[in-house]
Amino acid sequence: MVSLTATCLTCERDFKISEKEINLAKSFLPQTGEKALISCGCCSAGCGTVYELPPEVPDSTAGIKEWIIKQVEDEEAWLQCIPLRGIVAVEPIARNELPPKSGRFFYKPGGGQEDEEYPDGYPRRIYMFRFGVDPLVIWKLMHPKELTPVVIGS
Repeated sequence: MVSLTATCLTCERDFKISEKEINLAKSFLPQTGEKALISCGCCSAGCGTVYELPPEVPDSTAGIKEWIIKQVEDEEAWLQCIPLRGIVAVEPIARNELPPKSGRFFYKPGGGQEDEEYPDGYPRRIYMFRFGVDPLVIWKLMHPKELTPVVIGS
């Protein structure tokens, strides 16, 4: 069985897309708005980003094998991302301190929402208003290593 290795744009881990997975995704076309959807599947990262296979993916097993081989050889091949929904879309994926060492943090949401007024991310209160979650709380839950360590016995 032939497979294709892709790199997830969200968690930056490699994942395999097998011929079986492509056949399964194509079997759900009527239920998924004629879109063949593949998940990142990096369970250890908890990512679950969903990608859309291009419509030119063949229906036959032999055609899928040929398509996979062609994609492996083409360094410019990309899979289209599906916009995130639910809690993942509002979780902050980036935190920028601007200016550096100022203590002013700006957060970028997982759904990739861009705003001309806040190109570097949203200030905490604006983020809370816009997305209904406190980005600082979620950031600390997602990145416990950044919390101040407690030294016992000192």
